[in-house]
Amino acid sequence: MASVIDVSGLVKAFGRARALDGLDLTVAPGEVHGFLGPALGLNHWVLDLTPFQHLPKLPGGSLRWAPVLWLTLLLAAGLTGTGLAGLRRRDVG
Repeated sequence: MASVIDVSGLVKAFGRARALDGLDLTVAPGEVHGFLGPALGLNHWVLDLTPFQHLPKLPGGSLRWAPVLWLTLLLAAGLTGTGLAGLRRRDVG
C-alpha cells in the first residue's frame, strides 16, 4: 500500500538549535499522526494536558467531608434562593 506522506531524515533548526534531527515518518492512507513536544516550543504545562505523554499526578491524601457538605448546602441554598426570587406571586395563583 502506498503511503500518503513519506519523510526521511527531516531536520529543522532554529539558528544553532536543532528542533528535529533525522525524523523519519510514514503515514498510510486513513492514519492520523500528531506530535506535541519541544519542537513546537510549548510550555511544559501545555504538554501536560495531553493524556498520551504521561500519567497525570492526582492529589493524594484523605478526603475531608465537612467542606464538601458545607459547599453542597451553600450551593443548594443559593439555587433555592435564586429560584424563589424569580418566582412571582402571579405565577403561583
